[in-house]
Amino acid sequence: MTAAISREQGPTLLAEYGSGSWGVALFQNTPAAYHHRPDLAEQHTGELQQVLQAEHGRHQG
Repeated sequence: MTAAISREQGPTLLAEYGSGSWGVALFQNTPAAYHHRPDLAEQHTGELQQVLQAEHGRHQG
């Protein structure tokens, strides 16, 4: 199974799940520019954390 997390002007992470664990297949970092908008940076981080937690939960047990 492969999951991709991507945001416009943000990092792209392609992860692969196999043999009981996740591994990074590809990481591309194009920094998001949130000049003087820390609220947007926090929102973006929260969204990515939710996706990661949801994917992690799908592969438990």
